[in-house]
Amino acid sequence: MCYNTRGRFYCHCRPGFRSTNALMFTSLTGECKDLNECLENPQVCGNNTICLNTIGSYNCQCLSGFRSTTTVNFTALTGECKDLNECLENPQVCGNNTICLNTIGSYNCQCLPGFRVSTNTGRCEDEDECVRVPPVCGALGMCTNTPGRYTCNCPSGLSNHGNNTAPCTDIDECNVTGICGVGGDCQNQKGSYSCLCHPGYSNYDNKQAQCSGDCRIWYYDALLPMTRYNRIQ
Repeated sequence: MCYNTRGRFYCHCRPGFRSTNALMFTSLTGECKDLNECLENPQVCGNNTICLNTIGSYNCQCLSGFRSTTTVNFTALTGECKDLNECLENPQVCGNNTICLNTIGSYNCQCLPGFRVSTNTGRCEDEDECVRVPPVCGALGMCTNTPGRYTCNCPSGLSNHGNNTAPCTDIDECNVTGICGVGGDCQNQKGSYSCLCHPGYSNYDNKQAQCSGDCRIWYYDALLPMTRYNRIQ
């Protein structure tokens, strides 16, 4: 800018430029050069920004993961950068079977329960819980894998007590009062039980039946070619 004075003039640089000599100068003593605001003040744009010098001015732009509150190019007086929530902007940014977790300037993806990151595709794919060691359903439980989960089915004598993802454990039938009767002792086994009868009691070869008094009368049937005992009750 040129300023006229009595008998002379002087020059002064516009905003965004700087004199190569004194603040006030003439065309013979100096000139105006661009002022690089980005070098003069690295924080001129504020946090999470990139400063881009222009001739006579500068522009601010947001770093990846942030968004300007005004226009793409702005100055410290006209805007600022706020975190961009990628999870809200694009609900499918992480792909299927995932949870998106927003972070300042970025985001993280996690697999839903029952899925894990594939080393081949980098995507969340179903985890076959049925091949885990030790078995998730117990040694005797039957595991059925389904997308994102599994179920345990227990054979007779085992139970997971209504929780179909819990391992099958032995049911102690001997805790049931009188299960073998007054004349028997209960012996628990994995997945089963048996009744051991006292002398004078029998469960007639049914190991899980109650022991009762043995009222059998045996006699020899001589009419048959083989020895046979018949029971009279």
